[in-house]
Amino acid sequence: MRWVRRFVCFIALFSACSLQRVKSLIIHLDLRLDYKVATHRDKAPIWQWIVKQHGLVDYSFEEAVSWPFGEAIFNIEYDIMSDTTKSRRYGFLEWVDTEEMLFRLFSEFQKMRFIPTL
Repeated sequence: MRWVRRFVCFIALFSACSLQRVKSLIIHLDLRLDYKVATHRDKAPIWQWIVKQHGLVDYSFEEAVSWPFGEAIFNIEYDIMSDTTKSRRYGFLEWVDTEEMLFRLFSEFQKMRFIPTL
């Protein structure tokens, strides 16, 4: 699954649209994000409003975001392909479903009051 598809699924987590509905809408998409995270650096007042509105843990917008990482991960010009065969041959048999892990983390962040529950 392309990262752009996962990104859209995460959007569904914070919207009224069901994940299944979002997945069905993007099943045939092969989009590239031209997304500049740094364009949001001026949104600190909005973040503070969200923190107060939802009773979140009060931390600064700059502490909440890794700007260089966001720029790198959302603007990769190619999909990353990797092979885990060698690691399995050497006994590393456990794996983590990326999408499942990210949804679990978002749920934990909501319980910890780092992000709003919508």
